[in-house]
Amino acid sequence: MHPIEREIASNIINAVLSETAPSGKGHTISVFDGEETVLSKSDDAKRILEELGHTDGDSLIIMDGEEFIGTVFFVYGNEPEYVVADYSADKFTSRIVETVTMDYD
Repeated sequence: MHPIEREIASNIINAVLSETAPSGKGHTISVFDGEETVLSKSDDAKRILEELGHTDGDSLIIMDGEEFIGTVFFVYGNEPEYVVADYSADKFTSRIVETVTMDYD
């Protein structure tokens, strides 16, 4: 993974995990690598980041307890500032992704 891709992914992960979830439990993130879920409902930013970049793309699945919040889809190997290929249109995920990625436009 390119250093800028890693930085963007890390900033998104940290922003998600630092937000208080509506349930009060805190957000968790699962990592789907295109073939399988390699990490399920984690709040460990370092571990989440370690699971990224082993395939051509990964999806972060953002949860609040058992409630699905949104996804962020990363594709690696293109221009690194465009590592976020797609994301959910919900308010939370959109705000996080747009806030982080605006620094790289």
